[in-house]
Amino acid sequence: MFTNHPEIENLLQRFRASIGFIDVVWQTSRINVLRSKLIEDLVDMSPSQFKGLVMGNWFYRPMLKEWQYEKIISQNGFENVKLRLLSLFVEEKPLRERIQDVMDLREVGPFIASQFFSVISDQLIMYHDDLVKGIRGLFLELFAEEFQYHFADVIKKPTDAESYLEFNEICKAIRDIFCFKSLGEVHEFFVHLQQQRF
Repeated sequence: MFTNHPEIENLLQRFRASIGFIDVVWQTSRINVLRSKLIEDLVDMSPSQFKGLVMGNWFYRPMLKEWQYEKIISQNGFENVKLRLLSLFVEEKPLRERIQDVMDLREVGPFIASQFFSVISDQLIMYHDDLVKGIRGLFLELFAEEFQYHFADVIKKPTDAESYLEFNEICKAIRDIFCFKSLGEVHEFFVHLQQQRF
């Protein structure tokens, strides 16, 4: 497994001093707002209320476009989407099954699905393509051989619950080894690094 590296410590200090660090605070706020809305209000939520929520400012950018939302609902049905999300938040099935049920929704994908996952637990990371690119780029530079041998196949876009949970475990290890404060900070650090925003 990786060990702490001075380059990551330096980059993390720069990130924490940058304006981009405010996005870590936003991650915590979004979880609290969405947890309340989705766990407490989803049962009685109308299609228009749900649309307003998922197309609103509490979902990560790039935000859903109206045509994307309509495609998700037309491919799956509003009640089916709602039932799978209710199951994710309140049902007693194993987490892997609940995650797979959401990932099986047509037109959703890991970026949208993981925004719901991160709401049920701060131990679940929100997936983003730039998160993967940021981790792969920095770790290939600093830990080339070890990364290629142990992690290159895991740090990629999740396609199902199993690959999402494997990716999530790597992100939790990165958080712990490199002293990130949360998975939200891991997410924002690598996204901002990839986008060269600090």
